[in-house]
Amino acid sequence: MRHSVVSFLDHPVGYVAGTAGSEYATSLQIFAAVTIGSEDTFIPTTSQIYGLFVALIVFHALLSSLATKFVARIQWFYLTLNILVFLVLLIAMPIVTPPEFKNSAAYVFGNFENLMHWPSGFAFLLSFLAPAWTVGGLDSSVHISEEARNASVAVPRTIIMSTALGSFNVVVSFNMGKDTATILSNPIGQSMATIIFNSLGQKGTLTVWSFIIVTMCAIFPNMTSMNILLAASRQMFAFSRDGALPFSSFLYRINGTTGTPVVCVFFCAFMAMVLGLLSFAGPVAVGAVFTMGVICQYIAYSIPISARHLGGQIFKPGPFSLGRLSAPVSFTAVAFMALMII
Repeated sequence: MRHSVVSFLDHPVGYVAGTAGSEYATSLQIFAAVTIGSEDTFIPTTSQIYGLFVALIVFHALLSSLATKFVARIQWFYLTLNILVFLVLLIAMPIVTPPEFKNSAAYVFGNFENLMHWPSGFAFLLSFLAPAWTVGGLDSSVHISEEARNASVAVPRTIIMSTALGSFNVVVSFNMGKDTATILSNPIGQSMATIIFNSLGQKGTLTVWSFIIVTMCAIFPNMTSMNILLAASRQMFAFSRDGALPFSSFLYRINGTTGTPVVCVFFCAFMAMVLGLLSFAGPVAVGAVFTMGVICQYIAYSIPISARHLGGQIFKPGPFSLGRLSAPVSFTAVAFMALMII
């Protein structure tokens, strides 16, 4: 077999869960825009959210079945759009946010507020769940390494540099105000949309939020809906090629017209729809869809990192190496991922 259980967890299983999570998040974002436009008079039901969720999956499955050259032609457009939206928010929020929503550095970096029923210590640990989902996207560089020049150096540098994008979270914290409970309970239903609304107002939020929805629906490399589905279907095709999945002979088919694995695309889409049914069991259950993708990734990452130091084989560093920091960084990474999995 060319692929291992580690790779299976990280790609087909993790990416199907990632597809469901991304599409469900996009569905929530679209309805958040509707709620903002209706001035909080419209509150979507779970059935409406799931219906839009299914429609988005079908739409992206159709796009993912098209020829690869179609994806290549529009990739740069969506990448540029995503960067522009990020820069607009990064610059605009500190400028236009009303004074009552401004926070001091002491509040941003030193305040702790427990709005849960858990003890404060455990609530602090649970607060890492949000950055765990965000940090899960740092592996994007790895999945395009075969197309990168000087990948052995460029890819690890990109992974490290991409952490700088987390600076946007700091900007948000400085411009979100202190009433966290109101942000979480706002009828808009999306905390980020509520924070932007407090800063930019209704029209400004609808404009920016529309572009955010487009980037979520589109093909921002390896992070959002369509590209996650693309990655899931291509990985499933690779496993089927090796006979490593049930019904491999059925899944391992290439459409003669588009040259893409259409059967794998719609199989992954169907599995994502099934996972989305957890939304009817409540927010805790649907939250499992989001965390499943992260857990699968963390299991997949922890094993080779541990094997690097515990495998009993002589390790020869490549062109990019952390040197003496390798062991402590590896230990910290595995310990953090183990904690997050639990």
